[in-house]
Amino acid sequence: MYLFDFLKHNSRKPHSHSRSLNDIDSKVVIDKYNETNYGVNRMYTHLKRQGFNMDKYTFPKIKGIYKRNGFKVKKTRTCNGNRRSLYNYDKLEAFEILQYDVKHVLDLKALPPEIYFKFLENEDLPVYQWTIIDVKTRVRFLAWSHNIDSHFGFKFLEFVIAWLRSHNVYTSMNFQFDGGSEFCSASKKRLNIWNEKLKKYNVTVQDTDGIKWKQNIVERSHRTDDEEFYCPRGDYINSKDDFLKESQFWIMYFNNRSHMGLNSLTPKEKLESLGYCNADAICNFPTFILEDYYKPLSDFFDISSYYVLTHYLEFKRVG
Repeated sequence: MYLFDFLKHNSRKPHSHSRSLNDIDSKVVIDKYNETNYGVNRMYTHLKRQGFNMDKYTFPKIKGIYKRNGFKVKKTRTCNGNRRSLYNYDKLEAFEILQYDVKHVLDLKALPPEIYFKFLENEDLPVYQWTIIDVKTRVRFLAWSHNIDSHFGFKFLEFVIAWLRSHNVYTSMNFQFDGGSEFCSASKKRLNIWNEKLKKYNVTVQDTDGIKWKQNIVERSHRTDDEEFYCPRGDYINSKDDFLKESQFWIMYFNNRSHMGLNSLTPKEKLESLGYCNADAICNFPTFILEDYYKPLSDFFDISSYYVLTHYLEFKRVG
């Protein structure tokens, strides 16, 4: 009577399935979820960018792992449970508000040791990344430097203004940054000086008083730099020429990659949807290292110099 009772207690779950990942491959996704808190879409993109075999790590298989393990993206919400946007995006124009920040490339928490020490020991490789991002379209403008100071902060700002104005962007622009020494050092006097210099270009600058959430978009983009540029492409960067080539591809890739905050549109497609016929030209921002151009121009502050430099860099990139 009890001879076959043991069969009642055995699991009927199959040991494997052709449409599921095995335990070892599943653990890769589980570990990355615990580390990054990515959703299914971002996890798929992340694995693809990291060089995993996407014939194995297909979207349905990753989605199945999330479903079986009950994975959900953890979100920070307000007290009443509502999500609030920092800006009223429906009323914003392209390039009306831009966030500005500097990233230190040498980050042991973000980079593998071999890439970290490569940038640390190779004097040809810059260690500071200057980032300006438009909050409406997520179009980014990047430059790099070996040193950090407010002179570069103002010069790169002027260059981006010149780039946009030379591409027929006449919107009144406001740039937000923190109180770092690379900008105005939290000095109201210096902030007023910058605003006075930029008034004739219909541009203003604003200090966020070091409040991180006011820089949420540009701060979040730095993690993307680490995960999708420095980590996967760092092995191919061994000289200044290598860096300039890879960084140029990175700028073009970022401005042409789908963005979840734009309903999966790319920044360029978002710009085109707003009526910009020259979106491709705006997004193909030229790569350069600040010391290569701005040391000889340290005594010049008129923006006309930067129109000349803008067209020179574009000619150099195309040529």
